[in-house]
Amino acid sequence: MAMDACPPGISRQTQQLQRPLARMASALARSSGNVSSRGVERPPGGSRSRAHSPLPDNRQEQEAARVPPAHLQTQIWLVRRMELTAFALLLLGQTIMWRRTAAAEAALVLEHSSWRQHMAGLLALQATALVTLLSMTQAAWLHYRVLVIVGLQTAMAYMASRLSTKPQLQSAAKEQLPCYALPAEGVGLLLLRPASPGAAGAAADWLRLATGTRVLQAAVVGMALPLPPLAVLAQQVVLILLMTATSHNVAHCASPLLTHPLTRARLPGAWKALAVLPDLGLLRAEPGQPHQHQRDLLAAPEAQSELHCLAVLVMHQTVFGLLLPVVIATWTARAAPLTHLPTAHQQAAEQPWGRAAAAAAAVGRTWDRANAALMELCCGEGYCGLQLCVAAWLLLGNCWMLNEAAAVRRVAGGLPGCA
Repeated sequence: MAMDACPPGISRQTQQLQRPLARMASALARSSGNVSSRGVERPPGGSRSRAHSPLPDNRQEQEAARVPPAHLQTQIWLVRRMELTAFALLLLGQTIMWRRTAAAEAALVLEHSSWRQHMAGLLALQATALVTLLSMTQAAWLHYRVLVIVGLQTAMAYMASRLSTKPQLQSAAKEQLPCYALPAEGVGLLLLRPASPGAAGAAADWLRLATGTRVLQAAVVGMALPLPPLAVLAQQVVLILLMTATSHNVAHCASPLLTHPLTRARLPGAWKALAVLPDLGLLRAEPGQPHQHQRDLLAAPEAQSELHCLAVLVMHQTVFGLLLPVVIATWTARAAPLTHLPTAHQQAAEQPWGRAAAAAAAVGRTWDRANAALMELCCGEGYCGLQLCVAAWLLLGNCWMLNEAAAVRRVAGGLPGCA
């Protein structure tokens, strides 16, 4: 017998202990073979599947997060088609106004003929905007649509405001329109028509006024296209500043539509209706202690008519061109189908671009927080209906107060004469 042989009893006990240990070892081997180093279970075949490798898995998860759900694809398609339709209608409307301006040139015998070049430039810009939106891929459109739309709208508004170059009229037309500068962009021709009687005539006159002063265009741009409320606010502020700074509200108040006796009879009623709005008493629209010639100027009937026209016109631009588009954009942004997608700054933060990407991501996060705060403010979250009504009343009252003060200052300072 060999020296290392074990007694029969001990060998039998050792075999009984080795059997459960062998079963445990084989089970552990099988479980460790099906679990990867990252804790991901492998397929039953034992070989690592390509779909569960670390790097492709991360890329697929990122791509899946960027792709919108299937039920939102139709909504995104509709939003893009709506934006393309809006820009196509703008191009068509500008073409129609070009033809009408040509007819008005023959009727009024305009000496200023450079409007053709201006209108051609505006049409070229609108055509470029339409082609740009058509040529963008869906990914580029989703990421940069806000910048593209706001930039194009601002550029078109700036070019349209530059077209108001005060074309000179011949002597007969100057006698008819002593202080009115005809805008060369075409929509100002609507202000050359006299006022119409009746309620239907008043509605038609308001529509001509809103279109001729470009308030309607600015309001439609802010309300029709689904944009973030903060972007709409910035866009509308720029549009209103361009309208009030370069469209010559004083000249608009001297147009035949606003100097007509029917319109002059309607303006005091609008003035009295707006005057009942409350204000906080911080700035009163009073002339203060003007000089004697300023008091005499404000007391004149012509100055009162100009004061009513300027104040009501600027208030009209503020409400319909700024406040209403921002509020509507806020309420529609809640159900916008594009808010689930990662924004450009969020995707830039994922790329190894260094400090520039980090700075862009920080600016984007600040923009998102400001946009969310504006939405909460406009939607009135946390406030009851009565509080919202009081806040809206005070907002309108203070807007009217500031517009009235600006009109008083303009009229008291003297209105510009004819060029």
